Amino acid sequence: MSGYSSIIEENKKWIEETLAKVDGKLSSVAIRSRGKLVDGVGDDGVTHKSVPPEAWTSGFFGGLMALMYNHTGNSEYLETARVCERMLDPALEDFAGLYHDV
Repeated sequence: MSGYSSIIEENKKWIEETLAKVDGKLSSVAIRSRGKLVDGVGDDGVTHKSVPPEAWTSGFFGGLMALMYNHTGNSEYLETARVCERMLDPALEDFAGLYHDV
């Protein structure tokens, strides 16, 4: 990790600014797309596409929300992550349709 420390330190301002921009965007997405297992943006560039729980990408959005909660402490991220987790439960209970990636 010591090699990364200098890179992080040299780019700390950029990292903080970029994370602030990501937080600014995702904090509204967390609320607007709660109840979806987001897998991209629709043709209109605004609407978030949703996938079924057994899709191999179904856990990405909830995972991102959990990471953002850990970084920011914003409870909206945590709530969305929990909603996503509950939405994934049926796929784990009936795992016959799951892919090897899960």
